[in-house]
Amino acid sequence: FTPIKQDTKKGQLREFKKGDLYFNYGCLPQTWEDPTFVHPDAEGCKGDNDPVDVVEIGARIVPVGGVRPVKVLGILMMIDEGEADWKVVTTD
Repeated sequence: FTPIKQDTKKGQLREFKKGDLYFNYGCLPQTWEDPTFVHPDAEGCKGDNDPVDVVEIGARIVPVGGVRPVKVLGILMMIDEGEADWKVVTTD
């Protein structure tokens, strides 16, 4: 069972407030970025203790909790507040 819940950061609900954008943002359920593992490409940063993020580039808005097939374009790692944050970039 993977419940759907809104992400929080420092006790506050996280919300994207930049207007209409052509992407959907979510995660791969039941995955986890290990906060004890330092990837060789992460400049000494450990995992962010969150599920792996997925960014889907496209013009259709997917409803909350929606599941859909996508094609993987690539994977990138960002350093966010000293933690490695992996993103799977996809398209529909």
